[in-house]
Amino acid sequence: MPMPDSFFTALRRRLISSSLHFLIYLAGVKPFSFRWATGVLLFVVVFTVAYFFLTHEGLYALDDYFYARYAHQLLQGTFRVEPDPLGLLHDPLKERPLIFGPVAGLYALLGINIISTTLWPLLATLGCAVVIWRLYGRREPVVAAGAMLLLGLHYFTLNLTNYLYPDNILMFWCLCCAAALLEGRRPGRPGRWGLLFAGLNFAALLSKETIIYYLPFYLGVLALDLYRGRHRRFWAVAVGTGAVLLLAYLAFYQVFTHDALYRLHLIERTNEFLKDGNYLLGNRAALVARLTWQPLAFFVG
Repeated sequence: MPMPDSFFTALRRRLISSSLHFLIYLAGVKPFSFRWATGVLLFVVVFTVAYFFLTHEGLYALDDYFYARYAHQLLQGTFRVEPDPLGLLHDPLKERPLIFGPVAGLYALLGINIISTTLWPLLATLGCAVVIWRLYGRREPVVAAGAMLLLGLHYFTLNLTNYLYPDNILMFWCLCCAAALLEGRRPGRPGRWGLLFAGLNFAALLSKETIIYYLPFYLGVLALDLYRGRHRRFWAVAVGTGAVLLLAYLAFYQVFTHDALYRLHLIERTNEFLKDGNYLLGNRAALVARLTWQPLAFFVG
């Protein structure tokens, strides 16, 4: 359902008014204080929301259409957990329920339109700024303000606020995981932080499988803590909870697909089908450039 022009006119007026009030607020705030960090948070939120509405152009490509379709199926009760019985459709996007599941909830609350379709990435993006503010707003307001500005005003962060893609959603889960790892390893923290850490990583896995890239970092921190004899309770709870969640996840696939590693095998088949554009199989030169001279060229440029 297209949004009426009057809606965007009223939105522009409200954003201009909010920006003026924000500037007046900052003018009377002591620099590098908690209130300053809070003001920067408000600025990032207003700017991001303005970008979301004023640059919205609908669905971007096939991926967000598929996510929206799965959300609609969930809402209607027609979503199939099992693979296509004819074996004609192998779609790894279907295995990311925390991308389209919340969208189904937004459809139920707000109706089916392009705003409710893309509101979840916006909320995840704003959530990243809130996590940073919550972690460092009081202890290190300069760090908090700088991090919120660098992340919140980054082109790709803004660009992916109004597309139903997993990037900013995964970024939110990853940031929450890092926050749980940081806070849960502070002295005197209860073991439930390990439970939270494992649960957040599992949520990230249900959003996009590339959370696995964090595993070497986690193993490095675990090895360091074991070597120093610290935070054993946190890691015991985290590893135990993670093992239970992972076994339950594999059992789920075994029941519904008769293949505990179905998601992995599905990704392998997808990569084989798309191998002409795959960095490892069909486009190695581009991968070599990305890993060698292009990062240096980026900083030199």
